[in-house]
Amino acid sequence: MILEINFVGNKFLKRKPNKKDKNIKLIPEPENEYDNNAIAIYSFKKKSKVKLGYIPKYDNKRLLLLIETINNKLVLKGIVNNELYYTLIFESINN
Repeated sequence: MILEINFVGNKFLKRKPNKKDKNIKLIPEPENEYDNNAIAIYSFKKKSKVKLGYIPKYDNKRLLLLIETINNKLVLKGIVNNELYYTLIFESINN
């Protein structure tokens, strides 16, 4: 199963996603003050970890059930109606 999810919150972060972000991990944040089902998107490079944004609230509950089966993550950038957005594309081994 291949899923595409536009992610949120990156406009508030210092670093923007780019095509060099290859080692991407989804990390649950149950202590998040805004949403205890929050899932952060991180890029890992060498010994550093950089937050890229979050899975939208309306997608995070179902994604929490699949999080252990997700691999082959890719970040794409696009523009719709002059608005920049980022999309996370990934494959789940659960069908």
